[in-house]
Amino acid sequence: MTSDADVPTLETRADIHSSMFRPSQVESQICNAIAQPATLGKNAQAVLEATQQARHTRFLAIPPVLRVAYDLSFDIRGFSLIHFRRFFEGVEEQHTPDAVNMANFGRSNSLQPANTPAKIGEIVGAFYYLMYFAKCFNNTTVCDFIKTGSEFIVEYAAFARPDASTCTMLVYWINSKLGKFRSLIQASNIQVAALVGQEFMRSDGHLMLTYCC
Repeated sequence: MTSDADVPTLETRADIHSSMFRPSQVESQICNAIAQPATLGKNAQAVLEATQQARHTRFLAIPPVLRVAYDLSFDIRGFSLIHFRRFFEGVEEQHTPDAVNMANFGRSNSLQPANTPAKIGEIVGAFYYLMYFAKCFNNTTVCDFIKTGSEFIVEYAAFARPDASTCTMLVYWINSKLGKFRSLIQASNIQVAALVGQEFMRSDGHLMLTYCC
């Protein structure tokens, strides 16, 4: 007679479905507007899995991050630029498997808050890896927009050494611009959204207000 321990545990159909990413109508709409032509019409789950396993992926490509990156859900679901921090293989892989299910792309695998940046170099690096991701996943308009933001922060870093508190405010401001880009795609179109790139400047009213607060 076998005990419960001898009986293998099999995933049910419900378990499999709950671990899959099924984008909403809005998420699909945004993705269709920002995706690289080669990925259009492909299964969303397959696209995310391919991105996770790609050799060029250098950020910590856990399922919750990839799921919200699918439609650039910055600033509305806790998604931050800093989620694109570099993956330090020798250190972070020791902790990631226990903390995050790397195979569950479903919404039950929730996104955890990003670490607070301690220095400007972390922001520069995160923008670099976001840009790298965009080149492989997004169209030219998105890449140009992200490149504009990346170039701004690189120039900013060349002339300033902000403390951790200021870096946190900078990330808050950047996330708001990335989120605005997405919201304008939904409300209007990607051409209108691209104009947000012109707001990556020191004199931006939102940035100045952030400093004041």
